[in-house]
Amino acid sequence: AERIVDNLTSLGQNPLEDELREDARHFAAVSDVVQAATESVRNEVAVKHVNLKTAGGFDVLVKGQAPMLVAVVRNLLANAVKFSQAGGAVTVRCDVTPDTVALSVRDEGLGMDAETADRLNRGERVPTTPGSEGEIGAGVGLSVARAFADALGAQLAFASEPGAGSTVTMRMRRHREGP
Repeated sequence: AERIVDNLTSLGQNPLEDELREDARHFAAVSDVVQAATESVRNEVAVKHVNLKTAGGFDVLVKGQAPMLVAVVRNLLANAVKFSQAGGAVTVRCDVTPDTVALSVRDEGLGMDAETADRLNRGERVPTTPGSEGEIGAGVGLSVARAFADALGAQLAFASEPGAGSTVTMRMRRHREGP
């Protein structure tokens, strides 16, 4: 329930307006986004004894409003922890090109079948499933993440294999200083 309130609060503060897609005045530091998102799931990480790791260079700016980006990453991390086994690992990775930033959340958890991953890649809702320890979600986290990513002009891509975990990658436009 707390996560739903956080999502709705983010939504209320940052209306999903088309102008956000093209407004270059909105940018965020990926390091700050990842720090805020990881802090927001710290209790879940501690309860499950999940090893939360980071990889790659996070010292980069992306186009988009920080609270919306934090909400996306928070939801991706919460899902990764939910489907991880106790003692498992979740890795947040950042890969940077001259024009884009790919922020990935990878878990070593339950994974999903190819059909479910394909449905998520097409933007379809999928039924919520219990986590590795029977955790029940409200079933709105990925929908909120998708809506926020779409509003920010970012793309989400899902890759998974049953029993081998999942990776969700958010590709965003890199913000460049200057004219």
